[in-house]
Amino acid sequence: MAETVLKINNLSKHFREGESERIVFQGLETTILKGEFVVLLGRSGSGKSTLLNLISGIDAPTSGEVFLGDQNLTGMTEKQRTLFRRDHIGFVFQFFNLIPTLTVMENMLLPLELKNIMDQGTEQQARSLLDQVGLADRLESYPDRLSGGEQQRVAICRAIIHEPLLLLADEPTGNLDAETGTQVLELLERLVRQNRMTTVMVTHSKEVAKLADRIITIEDGRLVESPKVAEVEG
Repeated sequence: MAETVLKINNLSKHFREGESERIVFQGLETTILKGEFVVLLGRSGSGKSTLLNLISGIDAPTSGEVFLGDQNLTGMTEKQRTLFRRDHIGFVFQFFNLIPTLTVMENMLLPLELKNIMDQGTEQQARSLLDQVGLADRLESYPDRLSGGEQQRVAICRAIIHEPLLLLADEPTGNLDAETGTQVLELLERLVRQNRMTTVMVTHSKEVAKLADRIITIEDGRLVESPKVAEVEG
């Protein structure tokens, strides 16, 4: 039986807006298994990024629970969630979020340094990953010397180098042109498939959705399992 990596139980998130309360979503339920590549769809403002923030422990829900592995994030303090996120979750954002004063190699090694697991093999691990994405010759370059596509490739490698329990991607091609975005997506899918990395990706792109094992859509504050795009078009 496949291992459960992410379980969401009766999850709700409300915001105060002046005198009123806005319900982003209510009673969300889903389970994601190890190695699944799940795409999260929904119109603008439906709560996709909010849900990623709850899954990662950046934000706390109004009610309900988020389990990663056997850990209940909603039962943790903010500090405990921060440490758990650092060690067990990888992020790929629309904006690359590389540290401009660090080289490509230094950016890559940062998650391992934060986990305090630097050893003789970690630099070789980083070199191997960068070689896989065609950036073996840019180890000493700074981010401002790289193209947008190159920066996002570094950001993807940085997100997976510490072998996180869960990879979260929020519109990872939103800041790239169409051709570069397609190349980055193909690369991202190849890396997560090779490593059987459980992935949840927010996107508006049907092309991205075609790559997914499952598609989940936020509709009217609920999670709805959607058919694969290829099946709909077929």
